Amino acid sequence: MKNYLGPGESVTRTVPSGGVVSGSGYKIGNLFCVATVTAAAGERAVFQTAGIVTLPKFPTENWAEGTLVWFQTSSGLSTSVSTTGLLIGSADGATVNPSVLGNVRLNGVALTAS
Repeated sequence: MKNYLGPGESVTRTVPSGGVVSGSGYKIGNLFCVATVTAAAGERAVFQTAGIVTLPKFPTENWAEGTLVWFQTSSGLSTSVSTTGLLIGSADGATVNPSVLGNVRLNGVALTAS
């Protein structure tokens, strides 16, 4: 197929204002992605958009397997509370409190909370 460009699990994007840190999540346009490298604003860098990643979360939350996970751009933390942020995927395994990290299966898109 001549028009196939790749699987899209990782994409190259222009680093937003403030730069990015490897392993941290970012909203670029309407896409949630995780930086694979640390880079300065304006550089081009690779970001992960799908797969299972470990992300920082609110430590007081307990997640069950499959819990929907949202990303709060203001705090940079993942959460199971859907009132703000972007739907980014689901919990890949349970977490207990006080845990500051959780495994998330990224859904490859960013859906804004209603």
